[in-house]
Amino acid sequence: MRHTPPADDVEFQQAEHVTQASLALPSGRLLISMQEFDDELPRIRLNPGTYAVRVYSNGLHTISEDGLVRSASVKGVSEISTHPARPL
Repeated sequence: MRHTPPADDVEFQQAEHVTQASLALPSGRLLISMQEFDDELPRIRLNPGTYAVRVYSNGLHTISEDGLVRSASVKGVSEISTHPARPL
């Protein structure tokens, strides 16, 4: 969790794909999952509010046609950054 937006630096320049979106967290609780739900999944406590989330992705070309398998030698998401922000 950052307090300011990330600089468009090396991570931004090297990523194959960068996505940014707004995320409203009125409860202040963030659950990150790989499309599974489990009571033991980590929950991150943040101040309630709106955040900008930026995902830097690499290796998208290694995903199988059905979207389920990625080459084990490729790192997928290289970084996820969040910081407080107004809605995009």
